[in-house]
Amino acid sequence: MHFSNYRDFYQMCLLPMSGNDIVHSDPNASHWLIAIEGHREIGHDEFYIWKVAIYETNEDGYFQNKKPYYISSNYRNFHQACEAATELKQTILHSGFHLPSPHIN
Repeated sequence: MHFSNYRDFYQMCLLPMSGNDIVHSDPNASHWLIAIEGHREIGHDEFYIWKVAIYETNEDGYFQNKKPYYISSNYRNFHQACEAATELKQTILHSGFHLPSPHIN
């Protein structure tokens, strides 16, 4: 896949949607893909901004470079973004994915 908006895209995990999950907008979606996306900070070639994103996907993780269903606020540190992605994964595994509505910055 080609991710034109990001220099760095790391797929963290693919989780099946469950009955506890919110109603999703894509009827073909069966899984959540948690990813970390990074891009260079404007005016600072050596600094990156990181975000955690969740995409609606099929069982193969295919999402056609659609907009994410959820995207976090910025992290200035890759390790903080990884920790946030891990926390989201645990939350989804234990209680489903509960957001009041899609959250896109």
